[in-house]
Amino acid sequence: MSQDYTLAELWHDIETNSSSGLTISPQTISEFLSPPSLLDTLISYKHQAMALKWIDNEGIANSLDQKLENAKQKLENRDSVAARNILQAFVNEVEAQKDKHLTSEAYALLKFNAEYLIDRLPTSGKPGRQEEKK
Repeated sequence: MSQDYTLAELWHDIETNSSSGLTISPQTISEFLSPPSLLDTLISYKHQAMALKWIDNEGIANSLDQKLENAKQKLENRDSVAARNILQAFVNEVEAQKDKHLTSEAYALLKFNAEYLIDRLPTSGKPGRQEEKK
């Protein structure tokens, strides 16, 4: 039953299947938001998706929570490489649960926001490591 969605198809599905007053609307994200702030937003979105029953399995929700909390801890420790890896595992799990325990709304909300955050994290080294050596 798995289906590959285009972005246009995902938005159409979200618009078609969302109830008035029971949805999470797109927001403009400031370029000035820090990765920890973006991660806090993603954590909030995951909780909202669970509350809206867009995630129907508590075990899956707990697994996603654990990955997000681990990524947050890595960011707090200034280890963006480890945070990227954990967030990629989060995306992989979201993709694996699409059409199983995640609705298309939860899939789009979590996947695209996690990928947005991943794209804004450094790809190597701990931030600030060079400054510490000077």
